[in-house]
Amino acid sequence: MANWGPDRNLSLDQGKIYVLKVPANRRAEFHFSCESWYENAAIIYNNDPTDPQVFAERGNYACSLSDWNAPIVPHDATYMITSWNKSSPPRAQNPWYKAPIKSNLKARDTSSSGLRTRLTTAITTFL
Repeated sequence: MANWGPDRNLSLDQGKIYVLKVPANRRAEFHFSCESWYENAAIIYNNDPTDPQVFAERGNYACSLSDWNAPIVPHDATYMITSWNKSSPPRAQNPWYKAPIKSNLKARDTSSSGLRTRLTTAITTFL
């Protein structure tokens, strides 16, 4: 299905996503930064590959790097985090590429760590 990426026209590579589970009645805070010349984007989706819904899209250049807080809900919530980049500054004719995500998140009650591609996403989870 080609509904993914900044232009909503790419397929999803399951090997290049990060899935974050947030327990019921807890929240996750996402903080973004980027010091790259290339155009980069991070997109946070619901965890349903058959019906993608964008919760947050962040990136450099035209996108915002503002924080995003996942809502507190009475059930477990799962988010799919994807990362995309171009091999240039913004140019419409240049394609987006799915970027691999490196994680240093640890499975513990409270974590403050992040995911790294060319765009850094720091996630703080309060459990």
